[in-house]
Amino acid sequence: SDLKQPLSDADSVYLTLLKSLYKGKFTLFDFNGIADTTRLNYCIDFYRKTSDSEKLAWTLYRKSVKNLFSGDYAKAVVVLRQAEDVAKTLTNNELKFHIAYWRFTADGSTFDLGERGMGLVEKMRPYTRSTDQKAHYLDAKICIFYLNGLIDSAKYYVRESEKIDTANYGFLSDYALVFAEEEPEKSLRYALKASEINQWNDGAKIARIKSYLWLN
Repeated sequence: SDLKQPLSDADSVYLTLLKSLYKGKFTLFDFNGIADTTRLNYCIDFYRKTSDSEKLAWTLYRKSVKNLFSGDYAKAVVVLRQAEDVAKTLTNNELKFHIAYWRFTADGSTFDLGERGMGLVEKMRPYTRSTDQKAHYLDAKICIFYLNGLIDSAKYYVRESEKIDTANYGFLSDYALVFAEEEPEKSLRYALKASEINQWNDGAKIARIKSYLWLN
């Protein structure tokens, strides 16, 4: 049989990167199975030395995800800004959308998005291509309008989101939030569906909608 050739330095580092990402499907919004940042730091150093900008930007982005989910919000924003700077020289729109969306998410954990949130949202717009990306872009806009008390605008974009995909978590959760008082029964159904997909903060939302049902 043929002798196995040793991995090149680049292949070895890339394999390390893959091992330190996710278990299962390599997707933007599935954060299960994130490894510690030790391997990611090794990859970052390597890609800086070899001037592999695209892999460097991806790796910095992934590290920021780890930082945020570890509770280090300030570090997540710093690392993400580094990824953003590297990505400026690239033509990969998918990568740029990921970074822009995560910048909105990470900054929302550390700053008041009321004053600057729409600027962060609009950074996504030039790179929004797929149905999934459009849904997340609208979800972010709805969040900003709702937080700023612009309920009519939030309702408008929920309706726009409804034209794209009525089964995704963002739409179901947004509808339940924005229309809770106006349509409590339907909102409760949507909130329960959303909680089956993703349980982030939906307990309080469901309780709030039930209060409207009780008042009515």
